Amino acid sequence: GSVVDGSISAAAQLLDVEPTPTAVFAHNDLMAIAVVREAKRRGLGVPEDLSVIGVDDAEAGRYSDPPLTTLPFPKRELGQAAATKLLDLIEGKPSDRLTTLAPPDLIVRSSTGPPTENATQPVGQRVSPSGRPGAGWPGR
Repeated sequence: GSVVDGSISAAAQLLDVEPTPTAVFAHNDLMAIAVVREAKRRGLGVPEDLSVIGVDDAEAGRYSDPPLTTLPFPKRELGQAAATKLLDLIEGKPSDRLTTLAPPDLIVRSSTGPPTENATQPVGQRVSPSGRPGAGWPGR
């Protein structure tokens, strides 16, 4: 199956959890869009019943319905830092461990909001892109 199919399957499994989650922080924007799609298919309002956040600020998230709240991932900056570190190692320069922290810069759009009065308690379950709880995650 494709990444999209896996994301839709994972979203469906996540929303089958009882009680239904009130918020989802997805691995990336594509998965978040799949969660929004599945929530709407089930009659859940986004963000009225379910808040959804993605990661990477993909262009599709800007045009999804509703526009997706996202946490940008600075791929270019991290790639540049890794390349610089690699070149230093190749040239035999002394090197410390590379630690790069990206400042959180949440882009708030319309897919998030406060929980409703009927909100349930949070459920701490991870669902991987394969659609199996915990499968494919490091250390599992």
